[in-house]
Amino acid sequence: MPTHQSAQERRNDIHDRVQRDGRASVAELSQVFDVSEVTIRGDLQALAEQGLLVRTHGGAIPASRLSRDLSLALRRQEQVLAKDHIGKAGAAQIE
Repeated sequence: MPTHQSAQERRNDIHDRVQRDGRASVAELSQVFDVSEVTIRGDLQALAEQGLLVRTHGGAIPASRLSRDLSLALRRQEQVLAKDHIGKAGAAQIE
């Protein structure tokens, strides 16, 4: 990576890397872009504020990944009583 990138170019590259790899750590990005971890944290925060990624402990993941995980968690909570009833009815048929 060029060492004299603008902040916006670096952030675009960080976003691309997180999308491609599914995650990125502050330490890894700091080495790749040859800037301080403080600079990377600022970049990740700026990208998170734009909704382009989600900050995690020590790094970031794509915003779309969190959306999928959250969607699954919400679906698991829907219709809990009906799912329980169906499960019990099915179990009764097996016994």
